[in-house]
Amino acid sequence: MNKTKLGISTGLLAALAYFAGCFSGYLLLFLVAGYVLLKEEDEWLRKNVVKAVALMVVFSVATCVLGLIPELISWINSGFAIINVSLYAIPFVGTILLSKLTDLISFLTGAIGIVETVAFLLLGLSALKQKDVKISPIDKMIEKYM
Repeated sequence: MNKTKLGISTGLLAALAYFAGCFSGYLLLFLVAGYVLLKEEDEWLRKNVVKAVALMVVFSVATCVLGLIPELISWINSGFAIINVSLYAIPFVGTILLSKLTDLISFLTGAIGIVETVAFLLLGLSALKQKDVKISPIDKMIEKYM
């Protein structure tokens, strides 16, 4: 079992990075990642910490893109309000289409949150055992840039 310069196992530190991404957010994850990238030489540990950061960014971008849709609808509605027209007053568009679209976006945002939590928990638990879980697009990106 490999040890870090802190005296703990590399698996525990990698798990800490994943759990930080799951429970704490960017600040603690970036602190852990910064320490690992600056001070630790274990390649497995470095790749797992970068994978945790990359996954956190991917989930944040997905949530952000979904969040743009209601903002876009609100912006368009504001434009129509200039000429005293509301998208929500249009019979089919406002009452059915926009409300269902809002419900769908809310459902998808919740699903992303659940998938993110499960992914970070599973990756953290596998990191404790120092096992790799392959996530092809993320792993390919890490191999390319590290």
